[in-house]
Amino acid sequence: VNLDRAPMSPSGKVEFSADIYILQPRDAARSNGVALVEVLNRGRKLALTNFNHDGTLDPVTEADLGDGFLMRQGYTLVWVGWQFDVQRRNNLMGIEVPRAAGVSGVVRAEFTANDRDTEETLTDLAGYPAADVSGPDTTLTVRDGPFGERRAIARGHFQVKGHVLSLPGGFELGRTYELSYRTKDVPIDGAGLAAFRDVGSWLRNNPAAPSRPRHTIAFGSSQSGRFLRTFLYQGFNTDEKGRQVFDGVMAHIAGAARLSLNEPSATP
Repeated sequence: VNLDRAPMSPSGKVEFSADIYILQPRDAARSNGVALVEVLNRGRKLALTNFNHDGTLDPVTEADLGDGFLMRQGYTLVWVGWQFDVQRRNNLMGIEVPRAAGVSGVVRAEFTANDRDTEETLTDLAGYPAADVSGPDTTLTVRDGPFGERRAIARGHFQVKGHVLSLPGGFELGRTYELSYRTKDVPIDGAGLAAFRDVGSWLRNNPAAPSRPRHTIAFGSSQSGRFLRTFLYQGFNTDEKGRQVFDGVMAHIAGAARLSLNEPSATP
């Protein structure tokens, strides 16, 4: 979505850049020939805690691998950044996507207040700076429950700075608030799906890749499982040359949903 509004490189292509991290057997003879490509969850690597006992999120030493279950089985582990609104710090992985020049849209985020704090950080809006926080599209509503009638809160009674919402007097417990504002030059976040596809295809088909697995399996848990449902639904398991990318997909504890991705003003 919005790919036709992306800036072009001198070679006439759209460019983006993502973090990548690969763990593979030092001795190729001990590889089982399978790459487990995990979808990052909010920028975090979870495979070494989901599959290995006592593993860590960001392995540096052998001790960080926990009991080494995946290593003993001979898997190659791969992660690639796909989520544009991840703050890339403290070893979190993300992606730099192009932005659609001149394309604006209204973004929204809602939350239910658990306490009477006067500030709320809306992570759904982390990748969307407001074009004009004083503009007519900046609104705040409150309601009871998901289907309650929305009541507008006067513009002078709340403030927006970045993606932090302030309400003097505090938020009311159990009530649902929804903040909206207009943003511009929206990110082309579908590039995250392309990055995941391209890395899987590169591993299998490019002689320059550091690992050439016979099989590739994609795994994702929770948000990452919903990513994989979206990935399959939108046809990304076929690469640009018509080849199948992943032999298998494991969408773990993902419920029945897909993800807000590859759509205008998405909130992955």
